[in-house]
Amino acid sequence: MKSKFSNKNVIAAVFLILIAVFCLGYKINAEDSDKQVKFFNQNLDLATELELIDPGFEGVMDFSTVDLGGDGVDEIVISYGYLDYPEVKIFRYDGSLINSFKPYPVGYEGRINLSTGDFDNDGKDEIITAPGEGGGPQVRIFDGYGESKFNNGFFVADEKNRRGVEVSVGDVNGDGQAEIIASLLEDGKNIIRFFSYKGEALFSEIVLEVEDAFEPMKVNSSDLNGDGKDEIVLGAGMGNKPLVKVFDYKGKELASFYAYGENFLGGVDVDGVLFNGSRYIITAAGFSGGPHVRFFDLNGEVQLDPKFFVYDKSFRGGLNVSVGHFNNGHDEVVVIPQTVSNVSELTSSGKTIKVDISDQRLYTYDRGKLKQTFLISSGRYGYDTPLGTYTVSRKRALVRMFWNYGENHPENYDLDNVPHVLYFNGPYTLHGAFWHNNWGKRMSHGCVNISLPHAEWLYDWSPVGTKVIIQE
Repeated sequence: MKSKFSNKNVIAAVFLILIAVFCLGYKINAEDSDKQVKFFNQNLDLATELELIDPGFEGVMDFSTVDLGGDGVDEIVISYGYLDYPEVKIFRYDGSLINSFKPYPVGYEGRINLSTGDFDNDGKDEIITAPGEGGGPQVRIFDGYGESKFNNGFFVADEKNRRGVEVSVGDVNGDGQAEIIASLLEDGKNIIRFFSYKGEALFSEIVLEVEDAFEPMKVNSSDLNGDGKDEIVLGAGMGNKPLVKVFDYKGKELASFYAYGENFLGGVDVDGVLFNGSRYIITAAGFSGGPHVRFFDLNGEVQLDPKFFVYDKSFRGGLNVSVGHFNNGHDEVVVIPQTVSNVSELTSSGKTIKVDISDQRLYTYDRGKLKQTFLISSGRYGYDTPLGTYTVSRKRALVRMFWNYGENHPENYDLDNVPHVLYFNGPYTLHGAFWHNNWGKRMSHGCVNISLPHAEWLYDWSPVGTKVIIQE
């Protein structure tokens, strides 16, 4: 996630995420004002806006700021993901393009998470990339020309891990050398790991329990208490309650608080910033939340304007936010939507499962973008799968499934070890089926039967709370 480390005292970051989503003929239509990178001055008044996205762009972005020239003036680096060939572009404060490059080879089509930092202490920042969901956990470092620097990249987890990596850079132990901080999901936990720019593992990892998550916790770093060491600032990933947590690099928890209402599960973007000479944790509500930016101190107390809404209050595309130091010599708060999609029935939960009974096909969507589709087997006539809109209420890796319709009834069944079970409506579930291969035909007693490979993928992909739509 966005973060920046250099030997300057001012920590600056700026974010740009934008999606134009199409699903089943549903076309996104957002107001032009909600497609802008917005800059707010020290009074939180709008200072300027930039358009840094092509009108036909249908992917997702991430951002950081980068001081390429070592002159104390930030540029903006943006990644364009969910494309056939994701790329990174660097812009000046006036919106003019400096350079572009493609950090990963053909075949990876997901999002690219970004950070920046000065690893060789030459006053000029490098650009750090990490893949989102679907990509291997490879972190890479580039110079401003898009050339690999120091090495060709390194893995921060098992190469088979495809849950995505959030990344930040900071001097967490105060030795004057920037470290890479990686946030990732592994074995049902959120792991924070530290690396040198050479890819060497550093310190002990921090392990956090998470109820369920769509994505890793957002990560940033900043010296919030003035001790010369950057603290690690974490914001909930989508699918979890909107907790913000702060740790030192040894894993000591320094703060924990809710940035928004406890029932909000859209994720929290975070940054540690120096703004107007004061240190803050700044947050923004993620996808499906209002355009609400908040400032907190290290005690979790709200600071500055508690009702700072940066777009129309009806906007629900999610935000990212930070503070940058640009040509005018002053700190500015910078915001941009995570997406410009309307929050339709298919997108309001971030991830959505749709089962079409007529087609006997299941569709999965991430923020409205189709991820995968495959044939299933729903309930037979007389044992119909119930139509409606539900959510995944619980998950079980293995379940004994049995039902007795009466003594010696031909429909009685008793099956051990039914795998990858997602409950969505009382006893009704989506689950793997090992007893038939008749996909595309009604076969079940009301549940949704799925092939074993697809059921395993769906189980791993779908946290509790995922929306489930069953329709004809």
